[in-house]
Amino acid sequence: MPRHLQVAPAWTIAPAAGILFVLLAGYAAHGAGQPSRPDDFGSISSYPVPAGEGGGNELEYCYRYSRRVWELGYLLRDKQITYGKAREVIASSLGKLGVAEDAAEIEKLRSGEYRDPDQMAGARFYGCAKTLKLPVEDRHRENAAFCFRSLSLPRYAAIQMRLGKTSSQAEESLKASNQSLEPQVITGAVSLIYSKKSLAEVDGVFKDLFLTCIARAGEREQR
Repeated sequence: MPRHLQVAPAWTIAPAAGILFVLLAGYAAHGAGQPSRPDDFGSISSYPVPAGEGGGNELEYCYRYSRRVWELGYLLRDKQITYGKAREVIASSLGKLGVAEDAAEIEKLRSGEYRDPDQMAGARFYGCAKTLKLPVEDRHRENAAFCFRSLSLPRYAAIQMRLGKTSSQAEESLKASNQSLEPQVITGAVSLIYSKKSLAEVDGVFKDLFLTCIARAGEREQR
C-alpha cells in the first residue's frame, strides 16, 4: 500500500472497568503492532504534494491527519489518558516523523499554546491543507476548529455506545452534562450515532459531518 494512504489512525479511547479501549480507524491496522514502519509513516511528508491544486483526496487526508490528534486531545482534556500514555500510543502507531509531529501538537496543548483540542486540530488541518495545496486562507483555521468542535457531541455519543449504554442512557447522560444545549440537538446526535451498526459506519459519520461543516462554512463566506 502506498505510504501516503497509510494515514494516520483516528483514535477513540474510552475507559471501562479500568481498561483503555483503543479503536483504530482508517489504515490503523498498518500502524500499531507493526514491527517496522517507515520513518514517514503517518507523517504529512508521506503524502505526495499534488502538482496542481489539491482536491477531495487531500481534503480527506487532512481531516484524518487532524482528527487523530483531536481524539487524543479530548482524552487528555478529560483526564481519561495521561500525557505519558498519549506519547506511548503515538510511538506505537507511527513512524519517527509522524511521532515527532503528533508529540509536538500535544505538547502545545499541554503548555496552553492551544486553548483546546478543537483549536489544535483546526490549526493542524489548516497547515495540512496549505501544504497539500487546498484553497485555504487564514480564516479557514477557525472554520476547521469550529467544525471539529461540532463533532464533540457525536463523539461522546459514540463512546457511550461503545461502552454498551443504550441510546436512552446515552441521551440522559448527555443532556445532564450539556444543559445549555437544546434537547433535540442531543437527541439528534445520539440517534445518528446509534443508527450505525459498525465502527466503520460511525467513522463515516464523523467524516461526513466534518466535511459538510467545512463546505457550509465556505458557502456562508461567499454570500
